[in-house]
Amino acid sequence: TPDRAPAGPGGPDPSRAPIAPEAPLVRTNSVADAWRGFLEALEGLAPSLHAVVAKRGRLAEFQGGAATIKLRALLDEERLLLESKRNQKTCSRAFTQAMGRKIEVAFDDASAARPGADDPFTEEVRDLFQGRIEE
Repeated sequence: TPDRAPAGPGGPDPSRAPIAPEAPLVRTNSVADAWRGFLEALEGLAPSLHAVVAKRGRLAEFQGGAATIKLRALLDEERLLLESKRNQKTCSRAFTQAMGRKIEVAFDDASAARPGADDPFTEEVRDLFQGRIEE
């Protein structure tokens, strides 16, 4: 049927399955419960992706139909894994499964931001002392 994901060498691709609300794993509105439910669902869909998200991520925002996962201290191979649109869809599917309603997941890589790079105060101090910003 068109609703089923095509099976590949390792079985069905969880990112290609339709994102549809199901019976929720989480029965409260608690953000902590939503995070636990998401991780539980993700572990069932993609164990290696779960390992990275559980170790490096935290739920930064969760409102309506959107969740933002803030990531920190990513290794290069972990960053590549999480930049994949397929894996982002898999995370959205896991959150949808956990909450019983459609949730779109976005990642925020905190390790990619340079502290002070765009901070007006830091730039003012740099200019005042004729210095430069180093990491």
